[in-house]
Amino acid sequence: PDRQYVLAWSVEGGVVIDPDREDGVTLRAGVPVMCPAGRPFAATAPPGTVHLVHFDADFLEAVAVVEDGNAPVPLAFPVSVPSSHLAPLQAVLREVAARLLEETVVDGERAALDLRLAEAVLQAFRPERDGGPPDVPVGTIVRAKSFMYAHFARPLATADIAAAAEVSVRTLQETFQRREGT
Repeated sequence: PDRQYVLAWSVEGGVVIDPDREDGVTLRAGVPVMCPAGRPFAATAPPGTVHLVHFDADFLEAVAVVEDGNAPVPLAFPVSVPSSHLAPLQAVLREVAARLLEETVVDGERAALDLRLAEAVLQAFRPERDGGPPDVPVGTIVRAKSFMYAHFARPLATADIAAAAEVSVRTLQETFQRREGT
């Protein structure tokens, strides 16, 4: 999607985002993910219900900086995050989804619901802002964590994570040390 961020979840699970890539992500039933932004991606889905929430990029980027007063910039979202980050988002989705689908909800009420959902997405997925410190490759942490979350069920080597993050092992280690303190 051009200048959009897309939140997706499936009732049945089994949707695969980027099925032809090593870092493809398979959706579990009822667990929201952020579709990749800023690049083409593919998705395959078995029959069933898939929910998509499209956010205008200008809107979501502005919400992301409302408290710090910085200029809006593109956001680098991890595709998936730990389930502990998702519970508040899922609660907001349950609360606002029905109202957002009603045609009678307009203007201020719709804007308030949109803002509430945008804030919940930003809190759950904690995106990196592009244009961050020049000494840290933008998105390295996001790509590495997305790969780790997508492949949590199997042993992972540092070299595999670095390859998925598109950096060397040393850069990966240094970036985690600087940004995560570990």
